[in-house]
Amino acid sequence: MLLKKTIYIFLFLILAVPSYAQWVNSPSSNTRLIIDVFDPKNIQTIDDKKGGTFIFWEDNKNKIQNDIYFQHIDENGLVSFRADGKRISDMTGNKSFPVAAPTIYGNAVVLWKDFTNSKKGDLFIQKVTNNGDLLWKDGIKINKSLFDIKDYSIATDRLSNIYISYIGKDDTDENQLIIQKYSSTGSPLFGDKTGITVNSNKISKSSTTIFPDENGGLFVFWTEYSSNKNILFAQRVDSSGNPLWSKKPVQVSSNVQDVFTYSAKKNSSNNIYVCWQVQQKDKDIFHQYFNESGKPLWGTGGRVITAQKGNQLNPQAVLSDSSIFISWTNDINNHRNIFIQKFNLKGNSSFKEIPVLNIKGDQFGQKIISDNNDGIIIGWIDKRADTLRPNVYAQRISPEGKMIWDSSGIQIATHPNTDKSYISIISDNIGGAIFTFKEKRQNKNEIFGQKVFNTGTYLSQIKGFKLQNTGDSILLTWEAYNESDKTVYNIERLDNEQNKWIVVGSLKSNGGSNSKSYTYYDTPKEGSNYYRIVQKGSRNNVNLSDIVNINFFEHSSNIVVGQNDPNPFKNTTKISFYLPSSARVKIEFFDSHIEKITEVDEVFPAGQSDYIFKADNLKPGIYFFRFQSGKFVEVKKMIVSNE
Repeated sequence: MLLKKTIYIFLFLILAVPSYAQWVNSPSSNTRLIIDVFDPKNIQTIDDKKGGTFIFWEDNKNKIQNDIYFQHIDENGLVSFRADGKRISDMTGNKSFPVAAPTIYGNAVVLWKDFTNSKKGDLFIQKVTNNGDLLWKDGIKINKSLFDIKDYSIATDRLSNIYISYIGKDDTDENQLIIQKYSSTGSPLFGDKTGITVNSNKISKSSTTIFPDENGGLFVFWTEYSSNKNILFAQRVDSSGNPLWSKKPVQVSSNVQDVFTYSAKKNSSNNIYVCWQVQQKDKDIFHQYFNESGKPLWGTGGRVITAQKGNQLNPQAVLSDSSIFISWTNDINNHRNIFIQKFNLKGNSSFKEIPVLNIKGDQFGQKIISDNNDGIIIGWIDKRADTLRPNVYAQRISPEGKMIWDSSGIQIATHPNTDKSYISIISDNIGGAIFTFKEKRQNKNEIFGQKVFNTGTYLSQIKGFKLQNTGDSILLTWEAYNESDKTVYNIERLDNEQNKWIVVGSLKSNGGSNSKSYTYYDTPKEGSNYYRIVQKGSRNNVNLSDIVNINFFEHSSNIVVGQNDPNPFKNTTKISFYLPSSARVKIEFFDSHIEKITEVDEVFPAGQSDYIFKADNLKPGIYFFRFQSGKFVEVKKMIVSNE
């Protein structure tokens, strides 16, 4: 009974240890970003402008109603409030289809459809902070009563004003495109509370996109279904809500093009780039560039981006003040490859269209962002010949169209034989990216993430962190890549008694080449010691190395028991201990129910000894060993893994 009590106390202490969740260094495991989800869908991720991300998703956790939840993940991969996320509203009805945008203060706004008071659904907006606060209680209702909402969009400007466009049908079957502008505090600035109608007629509308100009006004896009075709339109509105591109909207696509999907971007000159996929005999992609007055600069109906055979799908673009990167999927004979192309603002190509990969397989579903250095980062779903189900890969591409990372792409999500979806990429604001995705593991759908630095490395730019026992001290060695001259490395050791990390030394960047080596000597207490390296950059961004363990027994006058190594383990693990004099040692092994598995009881000589424990087909899970020699007793945890 006393034995079980001792181990239960130890188990409590283990479980009470705070976790050090962070971006992991393995694309085969990734970081689980949210706990306790049921089946997340309609997942939205946005940049918090500080190197982290907001995540919004729709879920039915209580099996009664759909709610919308959110979470904030900081630049280190740590959650900012409760790990299962928070609801955006306490209203009791179903909620669906969140769309979100960041504000300049590190907060976010989210727009969704709420069915608490209407079978057709009402449109609500909420503002949330990165520490989990709801700033507008249950949110602000936007639409007119008895209005059937079809689609909506949201954006913010540099002053944190909020722009919304939505499409709906009133009780007279009139289809309306409505816009609204809110101050950062939630006050409506256009017309009445429901906004201003930009376009109204009997023609069905869909797929609206809105974004601000540089003068307090906005651009808004939408499609209209006429003569069995979706036609793409646009309008610009000034800061008072008045149309700037004449009373009639600008027609972007031609009357013979049936628009399936599109992407619109604005640069700092208030010029607009639009690319769109059309449904013709083959699927093609067109693009167009407009000046701020709404004049098309590349002719009527735009230009086709490629003469490739087959179907061209999923146009994705990045626009700067001098150039345009565009990516698409080419599908020919059910074989999909991803291509990129770069154009100047006159519509001339900067280099020949380039495949992202020259590997047999099926690549599709790409997303692209700027790498903040005139190039792009692209991520995609990739089904290669040696995999049963697709994985996620990425590549960084220079302004000249050169592949910067590994020629076959770097791995982002490669957990074997799992379904992956809702792929998104946001910038970490220092040349890298944060990838998020939904994945089904062990029959449960969850949201995972992976951070990649501009070097194509994971977790941090610290590589090869190792420990070596030199006799009277511990030698720590590591390498760093592409650091700044102001980078500082804190060497931290875990204080086992106080259960906290303490700084035992500090090194500054030694400058020089992109790849740099570091060494540090430390003399710890006897026993099992854990170390990590904390890298602090010039922008106070923090990256952590892996945590590494080593046993240190030098010249001890006491019994010292190290942690088993490796831990976790699959087949065998080594338990090292130090005896100041020869003595009888008893080591007992228990499962998580404190049921004894086996034991060893024998005399060991003075000095360091090692005992090899064999798992012998034990099930994966938590186990314990109890070390006893005379009056000395110590209990440690072991983990048996199946990998």
